[in-house]
Amino acid sequence: MFGSHDNVIEGNYIGTDASGSQGLGNAVDGIRLDNASGNRIGGSTAHARNVISGQQSSGVSIIGQDATENLIQGNFIGTDATGLNAIANSFAGVIVFGGASLNTVGGVAAGTGNIISGNTIDGVFLAGVGTSGNTIQGNYIGTDATGTAAIPNGSRGIEIQEADNTVVGGDVPGADKVDVRRLQASLDSPEYGISVTTHGFGTVEVRRAYVNDGADEISLGDSSRPEHNDTVVGDPQEVTLSGPGYVNKALDFPSVKVFSSGQGYDTAHFSDLADPSDTRTGVDTFTGRPLFSVLEGPEYRLWARLFDEVHAESRYGQDIANLYGNTNPAAPVNPAELTATAREVQLSGTHSSGSYANSARLFHKVNAFGTSDADKAVLTDTTVDLDSYGPPADVPLDELAQILWLDSFEKIERWNSSTGSKADDIDNIDRSLPGGSDGARLRR
Repeated sequence: MFGSHDNVIEGNYIGTDASGSQGLGNAVDGIRLDNASGNRIGGSTAHARNVISGQQSSGVSIIGQDATENLIQGNFIGTDATGLNAIANSFAGVIVFGGASLNTVGGVAAGTGNIISGNTIDGVFLAGVGTSGNTIQGNYIGTDATGTAAIPNGSRGIEIQEADNTVVGGDVPGADKVDVRRLQASLDSPEYGISVTTHGFGTVEVRRAYVNDGADEISLGDSSRPEHNDTVVGDPQEVTLSGPGYVNKALDFPSVKVFSSGQGYDTAHFSDLADPSDTRTGVDTFTGRPLFSVLEGPEYRLWARLFDEVHAESRYGQDIANLYGNTNPAAPVNPAELTATAREVQLSGTHSSGSYANSARLFHKVNAFGTSDADKAVLTDTTVDLDSYGPPADVPLDELAQILWLDSFEKIERWNSSTGSKADDIDNIDRSLPGGSDGARLRR
């Protein structure tokens, strides 16, 4: 077809005899879509299936800048009608080149995958500058129709040369799990029944290409070496963990867990999104604890465990941060120290595995919880009603731009940044507040 649009070709034996068991062959391609768009070759049912085999060139060719949005689905390309024996096309099963774009070979819906096997050279070949955005997914390439026996293509299953933004593989509803560590990555997809592991790659980028209802999640692990310091930087769109000799990225996953082994000095930097049009932009919450911290909001969750420092930044919305000292009753009671300015609040201390420091920057509201009689808060440029330990009586609470709530801190120091001197101490709060609540509510 040359320049033709919106046609359907289904239910044919192309290049074989009437039984679909012997190759007769055409001198050129079985089907050629030359600058043709919107055509469907095959379909999702056995009735719609084409057998395209035995050609002296390729089974299906998609060529030209105007060859867009064509569907090649449910066909047997390079095999007989049973899908169990080879009848080779002399070049590739499917070729996409010459600037062809946005075409799909296969699909994720039942019956849309092709059998592309037994061809003399490649199963699928994509090439050429301008050939872009094509998708190859859901196919059996190099196997029989059952997917259990090999009918190999002569060279490569899929070959890509200069064809940009090609998507190979896809996703279906189901919880896929990816684990990425220094020089090792693995994918476990129960829906497909596959598990894949790679070794030795210094840079690994994992993108969630298809958004569905599956609870897909990815775990990133540090280098586990005491001489290595690792850093993670992340937001709802992209999380990057890096260290000596590696850079690992997770893109567009709704759940990202980042693990530190506790070796070296590891730092995490999380932030929300500042784009009001993004569905992941809304009221976000940061929860910082000694052993793990979480930043979460609409459609995302970023989780860091055993990092020496975790910094969270609010870039949009009236976000909330909750900072906790060491509340494990089985752990030694170690004093926590809170430092706060008008822009950032940090709670730090020690736990059974080392030290921690969790920071909340530019959050609208911060709740901080101490745990022992020795916990101390050091505040810079704050305003507090010393009679009630609450916000200024003449300012409605909902009009305060930033609020810091303290609970169970034994001592609070207030400092003035312009003079560099201490304004006052608020000490022995448990004897000052009604009911011994050990709390103070301060305006920043």
